[in-house]
Amino acid sequence: MTPREAGLLLLTSHLGDPERSPLTGAQYWKLSKKILALTPNADREVDCDLLLSAGCSQQEADHIMLLLSQNELLETYLRKAARCGYGCLTRLSPGYPRHLLHVMKTHAPAVLWTWGNTDFLQKTLISVVGSRELRSANREFADLAGREIARQGCVLVSGGARGADLTAQEGAAALGGASVVVLPDCFLGHQKDANVLYLCQDSFDLPFTAQRALSRNHLIHALGRITLVAQSSQGRGGTWAGVQANLQHHWSPVYCYQDGSSAAQALCTQGAVSMESRMLPHISELIGI
Repeated sequence: MTPREAGLLLLTSHLGDPERSPLTGAQYWKLSKKILALTPNADREVDCDLLLSAGCSQQEADHIMLLLSQNELLETYLRKAARCGYGCLTRLSPGYPRHLLHVMKTHAPAVLWTWGNTDFLQKTLISVVGSRELRSANREFADLAGREIARQGCVLVSGGARGADLTAQEGAAALGGASVVVLPDCFLGHQKDANVLYLCQDSFDLPFTAQRALSRNHLIHALGRITLVAQSSQGRGGTWAGVQANLQHHWSPVYCYQDGSSAAQALCTQGAVSMESRMLPHISELIGI
């Protein structure tokens, strides 16, 4: 890990400590922009004088210097990750998904903790989202989506939850396909699988929070070249909120299974594309591969 990557982790991650107060993504990029305007040397060591020159208050500068001083905490956390077989990709790492940086820009996660084969991130990724309680036709759509993603040589992205996520994941696995599963919590309790890459943001051992779930949903949409919606409730729930955010920020084109529901019709009036099961064998054509 380079000094710049270490600094990024120290400034933006809880490093497994829920009481730690790292900078938010917005705070980090605002600070970076100010520092780069003062000095073109990206490797210059940050000190209190530089932070004050960048417009930080004394309190802000002291807090940033405290975060940067916790090298022992970082080293301990990285050793723990290595013992468990977990990896770490920062925005500065060569293996970090370039597509994610392209679509999310400064809002892309500063760090992705990984468990599994990170080569999957360099493949063509297609996301599948949907409700936990699926109607029969919607379950068939999710299953077929997973199978077609695998058959066409792509990698499924899901959240690993019951319902649409797991149905699509099991469909992909049935044909030997790979999945990237983005978790809203920690790796502990999940089963290692050679065909699954687990991802989580910020820390690999912190529990579920509503904010982590929200960020997880955004990441699923942004990782995929397209996002398939198997089923959604109207006006509520994580699937609806995730699609709304995607349509607003244009992370990936959204294709919604047209099941005749008011939710599907509403999403299509807002910018999603209506999709039928018969279109799934042609996913690769939709994304131009």
